Amino acid sequence: MMSTKERSSAWAEMSEIFNTCDPISSAFDVNNLYLHLSNGYQYMAMTDYPYPASFLEPMPAWPIKEAVKPFADIPTQDELKAKDTPKVKAFGQDIYDNVADFTSGFFDKIQNSINDSLNTVFSTLSADTPLTERESDLFKALAESTNIYFNYTGQYPCTNLSDWEGTGDLDGYGWNILACNQMAMPIGFPANSMFVETPFDYDAYTKSCQDNYSLTPDYDWALRYFGGFNIDKDFLAVTNIIFSNGELDPWRAGGLNKNVTADGSGVALYIEGGAHHLDLRAPDARDPATVTAARDFEMAHIKQWIAEYQSVPTK
Repeated sequence: MMSTKERSSAWAEMSEIFNTCDPISSAFDVNNLYLHLSNGYQYMAMTDYPYPASFLEPMPAWPIKEAVKPFADIPTQDELKAKDTPKVKAFGQDIYDNVADFTSGFFDKIQNSINDSLNTVFSTLSADTPLTERESDLFKALAESTNIYFNYTGQYPCTNLSDWEGTGDLDGYGWNILACNQMAMPIGFPANSMFVETPFDYDAYTKSCQDNYSLTPDYDWALRYFGGFNIDKDFLAVTNIIFSNGELDPWRAGGLNKNVTADGSGVALYIEGGAHHLDLRAPDARDPATVTAARDFEMAHIKQWIAEYQSVPTK
């Protein structure tokens, strides 16, 4: 998608595919569309609940399973490569049979040459280059996939390019205030993720917070106040806390994922099949057994803590 930022001839078709409220008319619009869609995937992953829910936007049960279906019939790059490789090999089979030494790695070189040529073509796409057939197919699947989050019930007539945050029923600006103040969470995307590689830029993020909210993030405040610089040391004295983390929740990467407390009353609870705070939502018959077991575990510990407190003699 980011390659279309400089390809104005692709914007009209993209506007149609993604049903944008206003036509895409600039690289800024393309970037906003990317942020909008990528945030949809992130929130969908976070709220991958086993039943229909509308914590952010109305979605079906297990939305991630639904979101991958539009891509089922679109071949991956590896599948396309595997499909084309036999043709390349057939082209040079006679040479390969007769000049075995010379052709050691010959077809790999041909395939690499083809790939290099394709990369050159894509890197030189101009403003006059419309969407390729494959790009069009991928974007149509992408639109259908992200609508599992954004427009599952058809509640919106079009895609709002200015809604790059995509937080739905929640006010994302309240979170932004926290994230620009004492709860700054540096998050970037590595080269091997499904998103565009984006290293976290402290300077740019700080400037954005200052420009938008007149706030300067205190990046280490939570680590200083709650601990986390040294997990094995900082949480030794913690008591009567359950650190629950769901397997499906992307935020669990920043949670406490092992038991480190001295008296054992602080428990790191890993919940298989659990999405973002699913154990704290109202019980539902469709909850995985692991989530029900986690709630029972949490309730038993809370009752134990209350009983221990109430058993302490008062003066």
